[in-house]
Amino acid sequence: MITIDKHYNTLGLNQSASQEEIQTAYERLSNELDPKKNDHQEFFIEEYKKVQEAYKALYNSSILATEKGAKSTKNIESTKPISPKENSSKTNKKRKKTAKWFLVFIVILVTIVGIVGYTLLQPEKFLKKDTIVVVGVTKNKRDLKPITGVIKGYGAYEEGLKTGFHNQWNSQGQKIAQGIYKKGLKNGLWQYFYDNGQLKKEINYKNNLKEGFFKFWNSKSVLVAERNYSSDSLVGNNTSWFDNGQLKQIADYENDFTQIYDEIGNLINEGSFVKIASQWDSRTYQNNRSSLSLVPLEPNVKWRYKTGGGVTSSPSVSGGMVFVGSHDNYIYALDQYTGALQWRYTTGNDIYSSPSVSGGMVFVGSDDDYIYALDQYTGALQWRYKTGNNIYSSPSVSGGMVFVGSHDNYIYALDQYTGALQWRYKTGNNIYSSPSVSGGMVFVGSHDNYIYALDQYTGALQWRYKTGGNVFSSPSVSGGMVFVGSYDDYIYALDQYTGALQWRYTTGNDIYSSPSVSGGMVFVGSDDDYIYALDIYTGLRQWRYKTGNDVDVSPSVSGGLVFVRSRKNTIYALDQYTGALRWRYKTGSDLSHNVASSPSVSGGMVFVGSDDNYIYAIGN
Repeated sequence: MITIDKHYNTLGLNQSASQEEIQTAYERLSNELDPKKNDHQEFFIEEYKKVQEAYKALYNSSILATEKGAKSTKNIESTKPISPKENSSKTNKKRKKTAKWFLVFIVILVTIVGIVGYTLLQPEKFLKKDTIVVVGVTKNKRDLKPITGVIKGYGAYEEGLKTGFHNQWNSQGQKIAQGIYKKGLKNGLWQYFYDNGQLKKEINYKNNLKEGFFKFWNSKSVLVAERNYSSDSLVGNNTSWFDNGQLKQIADYENDFTQIYDEIGNLINEGSFVKIASQWDSRTYQNNRSSLSLVPLEPNVKWRYKTGGGVTSSPSVSGGMVFVGSHDNYIYALDQYTGALQWRYTTGNDIYSSPSVSGGMVFVGSDDDYIYALDQYTGALQWRYKTGNNIYSSPSVSGGMVFVGSHDNYIYALDQYTGALQWRYKTGNNIYSSPSVSGGMVFVGSHDNYIYALDQYTGALQWRYKTGGNVFSSPSVSGGMVFVGSYDDYIYALDQYTGALQWRYTTGNDIYSSPSVSGGMVFVGSDDDYIYALDIYTGLRQWRYKTGNDVDVSPSVSGGLVFVRSRKNTIYALDQYTGALRWRYKTGSDLSHNVASSPSVSGGMVFVGSDDNYIYAIGN
């Protein structure tokens, strides 16, 4: 049991410390040990917790002691005779106290009158009878509770619907959005901001649909997209720029014409944006050959390694080794350049999960319900943790924690070095999706049709967004947005901090594939046999390429090429900017029902697993 002495020692105080000294010590230590300022290192997290516990205990004990002392003093004073001098002094103190509270009342009254006067002058009739100030993390009016915390939103309600001007803040107290509601629907100009207060985008709405102009700025305040909408559909002239300000695309929807440029200003594609024919400009190829030399420009099998089962796990490359799981229950570590076996470790069932490597350890899930942590160089077991069902999800490692989903409907956060459970969060169905971690949040999809955003350190729900189908796809995070596919045929772009829909694009079938983001574009496959390249800010299609079968895997982007694999076990290398086919290679078997392995690119080679039981290394 922690004694009161321990709490004083934590704050660096002795037991004679006053309330003011306790408060001062607490504020100083909280600021110094704040995990956010110290990269969320475990030491600072633990010390910060101790400071909070100490302050809470000492603050409560100090209040009790003060109240007790006050009562005792009152009793003593009541028995003492009061001299004329003391009586005069007490009268003056009483007058001063009365004057003080009168002044406070006047200040409050003036503030209220000022707010009412200001808001009544607003053309949108900001103040209604249901005007509220929302504090803490709340979702709607009915959820409001008198809790403490930073302001989440400010606005008015009329008959239960948002109305007038509204502001929205993130969990750090930074304004992230402002605009007007009419009967619960967005209308007029809305502005959205980055966490530092910098303008992110401007959108004009009519009854919650985009109507008129749309502008998007990157984090460096460079305008990267200008769009025109009518009833939420793109119309007229639309322009995109690269992050450096270089023209990227002009799309004329009225005349069905588009021009696409690369990052150095070369025109690489033009024509109908619906039936665009991918054309390769030889000059562009020569100009960018130096960057392309880091990836295979033609298919050539450098080596292949046979396992005892199909390989749908996607390889991970680290420290000169390739790590991959197989349906023969083993995880393999192979030499990156020769394919020679370094070690293998057997689990209790098939491995669909793709390994993650961090801190000298390899993390992988198995159909035996366990997640394993193995030594990267020897394969020795460091720890394992049993979930309530099999694991298809691939682990993600961040901030000293391992995040993974399970078919028991939970996402788990485990200590990276011990496997100890930090927290878990239950969704409404199985989790195939692999978590992504960014900005202190964990993003993951579930077969309950939702994409979830959870606090990285506590597992608390930040937001969730419902799609029209199961979410097998794993989220990708870039530019303040979360990209994810769904069985409802759509790929979604959601605001990273609020979950608000930025755009969505429909393909011709289910999306198992996890998006990849590079060069201002989002790449994703679909069961309609196509791989798509979409503009990151608007969802406007840049190109699409038809393969010979379903594209269930996640594309890999490197050196100006996009590598992807279809269910017919064919690997494609496509130009990143045009979608032109550079080469393709067919492995020895066709997948009939399993989700395929996604390619990984490293050291001038592409690594991929196949249902013919082989792991392939393809180079020049």
